[in-house]
Amino acid sequence: MKSSEPEVEKIFKMVKQKRQNEGGIMKAIMDFNCIHMKMNFGGLSTREFMMLDLLSECRKYKEKSKEAKKTDGNAGIRVSEMTRFLGLSMPQVSRLLGSMESKGYIERRVNDKDRRSTYVSITDQGMETREQSLKECKAYMDSVIITMGQEKTDQLIHLLEEFTQIMREERKKKM
Repeated sequence: MKSSEPEVEKIFKMVKQKRQNEGGIMKAIMDFNCIHMKMNFGGLSTREFMMLDLLSECRKYKEKSKEAKKTDGNAGIRVSEMTRFLGLSMPQVSRLLGSMESKGYIERRVNDKDRRSTYVSITDQGMETREQSLKECKAYMDSVIITMGQEKTDQLIHLLEEFTQIMREERKKKM
């Protein structure tokens, strides 16, 4: 009986270490998410910034693309497409749009050809606000990277990309 006790102790240590690792990862992810979602640059929440960034890229693309102009003649994006891209529910996006429209960052237009579709586009004020937010965010991230060091930052990026890919693969197995 005594000979198995070291084995059991070894197993207990492994389980304890595994739980600490899992808890450490989850805690780090939750802490990062909490900080990320509370970030506010240029007066924009993370979600507002993500929305303006998407709308800004749509505007730039559609201004350059003759093909895009032919298809819908609109510099905006459908609300349904935004929900899919941002990973938010329709009510969440609607609240966000209402808030951003009242601030003058976006405008909504009903599609003349299909009244069920609403297009959202960024205003000039929205573009300016996005640019200011981007500058503030870049300055903040530059400071974080300088403090952390470029080598550690590169390692973190590589590990997070690998970790995310493994998580995606594991999730596919479960579905």
